[in-house]
Amino acid sequence: MLSGSTDGLLCTFNVDEADEDEALLFVANTGSSVAKCGYFGPESQFIYAQSDMETLQLWTDDATLLTDFGDVRGSAGSGVPIDYMASFNYDPTEQRLYMAAGTNGGDLHLLHVGAGSLEHVQVLAAGHAGIVRGLSWDLRTDRAVTGAEDGRLSLWTTHKPTRTTTAVSGSGSGAGSRSESSSRGRFSPY
Repeated sequence: MLSGSTDGLLCTFNVDEADEDEALLFVANTGSSVAKCGYFGPESQFIYAQSDMETLQLWTDDATLLTDFGDVRGSAGSGVPIDYMASFNYDPTEQRLYMAAGTNGGDLHLLHVGAGSLEHVQVLAAGHAGIVRGLSWDLRTDRAVTGAEDGRLSLWTTHKPTRTTTAVSGSGSGAGSRSESSSRGRFSPY
């Protein structure tokens, strides 16, 4: 079991162990209050930790810090405007962790979280006029449902990146992403 809290600590426990002191496997200090955390990797051997201050860290399951992305707001290192992180999804087939991060205007960016970089995959634009609070993404069918503060539910067709990098086209006006190997542009909900 994994837990994270406002004290900034990530803790893992062996739930088969009856003694609380013996059940604790590791404690890691993230340095910020933990808003969300979860396991990922083929054997769930990695942990992501998102703070209330919109920082992101990747850890091993034995408390070794792999990557500290710091504050991902602003441009996320790839020119993608981000105001907040919404959710994380792990694709066991591709063995990739994806982050959904949004803008206050309602756009939601899907990014691949690499060992030391964030790769822009796609933007879900023009489906909302407010902060996206909910995302359910089925990586097998490439479909996603989002819900936002504007009271709207949107259904999306998504795509995962090929092994080439993606480039962002357009400006902050909500233009979509384009893969180097694809001419697909802006995506709209049904």
